[in-house]
Amino acid sequence: MANIPSQVPKRMTLNNLHEFVESYCKVEACREVDLREIAGIARCQGTCFSIALDVDSCLSRLYGGFFPDWIGGGQWNNVIEYLTRFIQSCREYGLTVVACFDGTVDGNRFTEWCEKRADECLNVRNITHHIMMKATPPPKLWWIPPTFLTTSIRLAFIRLGVPVVTSITDHRFELMTYCRENVVNGVMGNSAEYLIFRHIRYFPAEKFKLKYSGSMPTEEYVAEGLARKLDCNPQRFCVLAALLG
Repeated sequence: MANIPSQVPKRMTLNNLHEFVESYCKVEACREVDLREIAGIARCQGTCFSIALDVDSCLSRLYGGFFPDWIGGGQWNNVIEYLTRFIQSCREYGLTVVACFDGTVDGNRFTEWCEKRADECLNVRNITHHIMMKATPPPKLWWIPPTFLTTSIRLAFIRLGVPVVTSITDHRFELMTYCRENVVNGVMGNSAEYLIFRHIRYFPAEKFKLKYSGSMPTEEYVAEGLARKLDCNPQRFCVLAALLG
C-alpha cells in the first residue's frame, strides 16, 4: 500500500475523503476543467454532455456568489438573474443540466444531518456575535442558505425549463442510479460517494464558478488518480467505502 501521511485524522470516515483528496492527492486526483469546453468537445463529437446538480450541495454556488447583505433574507433578484445566465450559458454550449433535490427523510443518515445542523447553528452564533461586536458583514466562510432558498431555486429551474427530480429514500444512491439509467455524464455535488462511484465524472460544487465571459471553470476529481495514490484497485472502492463507513 502507498505511504499515507501521518497527519491524516486517525478516525477517518468516508466524509473525510474529500479533505484527503484536496490535501494529499491534489496532483494525482484533481484537475482543472471548464464545463463549457467539455460540452463543446462533446458537441463536436456529435454527442451532448449532461450533468446532474445535487442542488442541496450546490446552494452556495447557485445563490450567485457572495453579497454583503445576504443576512437580510436573501437576494432573490440576483438568484434568478444568476440562474438564468447559468442555464443560458449551458444551452449555448450544449450542456444539459438536471436539477436533483433531496426529498428524503432517511434515518440512516440522521447523524450526518445532525452534524450539518450543528455546524449551521455554530455559524449563526458566530454571525450574530460578529454583527453585534463589529457591525460589519460576516465573513463568507460563515455563509448559510437564506430561508426558502431551496424552494426558490426549484421554482426558478422549473420556470427555466430545467428537468427537476426529487429523491425519495436515499438521495445520493437515487441520484447515481438516475445518472446511470439516463446516461448522465457527470454530477456536481459535495460527497465522496460520487467519487467512489466511478462510472460518472465528479465535479465538486465548491470549485464551480460562472464568469461573465460565459466560461464555467471548476475542478474534476479523478477516481483513477485517487486509486494510484492509495495503491488500490478502483474495483475495490466499494470495499474502501464500507471500511471508512
